[in-house]
Amino acid sequence: MKILLATIFITLSFFSIADDKEPYRPPYHKVSSKINKTLDSSESVLRFYFPSVRKDTFTILYSIDGIASKAHLKKGAKLYFKTTPGIHHFQFFYDKRFIEVYARIFVKTQHEDLWSLSFPRPPRDYAPNEIQPLKPVIYLYPEKKKEVFVNVKPVGEFTLTYPEIKDGWKIIARPNGELEINGETYNYLFWESKQYQELEKTEDLKGFIIQGENVVGFLKDKLTLAGLTSKEQADFITFWAPRMIHLEKIFIQFQFNEECNKYASLEVSPQPDNIYRLFMTWRKVNTELDVEEQSMQVARRSGFTVIEWGGAEFPSFQTRSLTKLNLKLTE
Repeated sequence: MKILLATIFITLSFFSIADDKEPYRPPYHKVSSKINKTLDSSESVLRFYFPSVRKDTFTILYSIDGIASKAHLKKGAKLYFKTTPGIHHFQFFYDKRFIEVYARIFVKTQHEDLWSLSFPRPPRDYAPNEIQPLKPVIYLYPEKKKEVFVNVKPVGEFTLTYPEIKDGWKIIARPNGELEINGETYNYLFWESKQYQELEKTEDLKGFIIQGENVVGFLKDKLTLAGLTSKEQADFITFWAPRMIHLEKIFIQFQFNEECNKYASLEVSPQPDNIYRLFMTWRKVNTELDVEEQSMQVARRSGFTVIEWGGAEFPSFQTRSLTKLNLKLTE
């Protein structure tokens, strides 16, 4: 794999407050970069350390290329990744009072790079939004009866899994969607987690504004476009519609496939022919919004297919907005 540049792109999300003179920006820099000939030509190493963390022991939540994980570190310790040369996507999150840092990194072959990454203090009135994704469920449709392993790693902590996930679910899956675990039969796998997510800015929103009384028909139309079966639609609508139907106006947005990694990573083995993930976020609308209607991505259902859907209610839009600052650092 050829690498053209050793460049890091960092997107920092933060709340922009009108009376703040300067945005909050994290101090980060490359400490060192060296060639390591002991590495294979298909290997590179990245190390990160976190000088702003003062605790003797602490936990870093992170994801690399959409796979969420965590690390328990001692003060001054470095987070180590042996990876392949090329582009990798990182997300770091230390504490709900701190701002997440995202990094898109081009790594040179046989290079070992060390980065210092500090978590800045947010503005005085900043408060991330705790959400609890309610009823994410997973359906499995193999072409023939087979043993399947499924694991979910949420960006946060599980509040409930059913059946209990332990170190993942070991399943006998059947073409009709029935799942057998330890002799018991289930229609789908269920999980919930508590996590923190920052709200999107009110500019350039993509989604839908609807009246609560129209939510059943709206969801029926969009889920049909997405390619969900009548049973999957019924499971979705009967859970979500009662929570929204009494509201005057609602903003609804869908995330698909890789976008759903911001909530949890999904591992399925053996590898399915198609995985379709859909996550719906919604909130009450009490202000005028300019929304661009988004298109629905369609599920492919040929071969061994996995379908996951979930959702969460977010707080209603606030007067302050989420801003994104794109920064480019080069050597």
